[in-house]
Amino acid sequence: MRNKMLTKFQKYARSNSGLTFRPDSSCVLWLPGQDDPQSAVIRDRSGYLNNGTISGAVWARTGKGLWYPLFDGVDDTVTVTDSASLSAMTSFSIGAWVKRTSTDAAYEGIIAKGKINTANHEWSLIVTDAGKL
Repeated sequence: MRNKMLTKFQKYARSNSGLTFRPDSSCVLWLPGQDDPQSAVIRDRSGYLNNGTISGAVWARTGKGLWYPLFDGVDDTVTVTDSASLSAMTSFSIGAWVKRTSTDAAYEGIIAKGKINTANHEWSLIVTDAGKL
């Protein structure tokens, strides 16, 4: 686990309106949503500037006013450019809120470092064709 002081920028990046949860300082990528739906970029709120480019997803809004990308489950993605802060350490945690709308789908990729549907990725979180993570 990383222990480091947050810079002034990182403190600012973590204090966005509409967000009640704040990750700890070891978080290197946090894409909880944003205050406006006008961009094809979702901002990384971890302070590391690992912003994501949205492809295909549409913006939806929570009851508290925060906008988030809504995926169709077919070909929508968020792509984050590789950076040293995203390199796998000996251990790490991944969190994702996933709402499946179909139980008949085969293999579904949720998140990966690298291209998820190929053997050319460092790690991934998927739903198998048996419906297991």
